[in-house]
Amino acid sequence: MAYYLVPVAGDRARAADLLALNGIQNVAGKDGGLVARLAAPDPQKARVRVLASLEGGGFEVGEPSDESEGAPGE
Repeated sequence: MAYYLVPVAGDRARAADLLALNGIQNVAGKDGGLVARLAAPDPQKARVRVLASLEGGGFEVGEPSDESEGAPGE
């Protein structure tokens, strides 16, 4: 199973708390924004899981990318 990075816009502290409650890691993105990091069978399932974790919070969830995309040396 691959790891995916899913960008999240909105209240960073609240999003981080909600993600953690659902067992999803969060990291700082390259632009300083919040990014959810999770294992999933495919990118859309990763996005759906993040959306479900943040439901009703007024967050914007971007399109997931494979964690290996853009890795140094590629």
